[in-house]
Amino acid sequence: MKLFFILLYSFIIIITRNFLFYGILFVSLIPLIFLSKINIKILLKSLIPFYILFLLTFLLHFFFTPGKVIFSFLFFRPTFEGLKNGILFSIRLFLLIITAVIFNLTTNPFLLSERLSSIFNFLKLKKLNEFPFMLALSMRYVPVIFYEGRRLVFSQMARGIRKGYFMRIISLLFPIVFSTLRKADHLSYALNAKGYVPGSGYTFNYKRKTLLGDILFFIYLILIIFLFIIL
Repeated sequence: MKLFFILLYSFIIIITRNFLFYGILFVSLIPLIFLSKINIKILLKSLIPFYILFLLTFLLHFFFTPGKVIFSFLFFRPTFEGLKNGILFSIRLFLLIITAVIFNLTTNPFLLSERLSSIFNFLKLKKLNEFPFMLALSMRYVPVIFYEGRRLVFSQMARGIRKGYFMRIISLLFPIVFSTLRKADHLSYALNAKGYVPGSGYTFNYKRKTLLGDILFFIYLILIIFLFIIL
């Protein structure tokens, strides 16, 4: 249900251009944040890397969208249409990213892989059987790479190594790549030992049934779609 929600929610965000409905979409996320018990500080911290992207999106539309010019400075000609589009696309990007962040913070990657596998098996899409497994591995390996980089930085600081920013990046690149390849090699041996066959069907330890929360969540999604149709 969460996967279905995020796909439909993102589709609604992309096709709508109504500022009022954007506000409704943002307010609709607040109950989900509190029900999922996400730490607000962690949620805001997860958005920090995207602040520059929001600003860049706004400035590009503000200065390079044709229309009624507000003022002229050198080759910059900001327009009223650019101001509107800059705000619109920045809000759209913010809603898409915060929805993805909430989904990522509340979803176990291996459970997501299991659900996707069951959906593909139900739809008889055998060619996509590998996608859920690769998705789970990518979501699992990205935090490991960040952890390895942080560990290497602390180890270099403990040895008293002081380098510039560029040289520090270069000195971390080879150890991180080597450590990642070594972990991938260990994973391949583990998969071979467990009899993993690429492209084969998967079996699950348990089958999750539809719960009351899933039904309520579906009704909540229907209400959002109903508001979208009205507005």
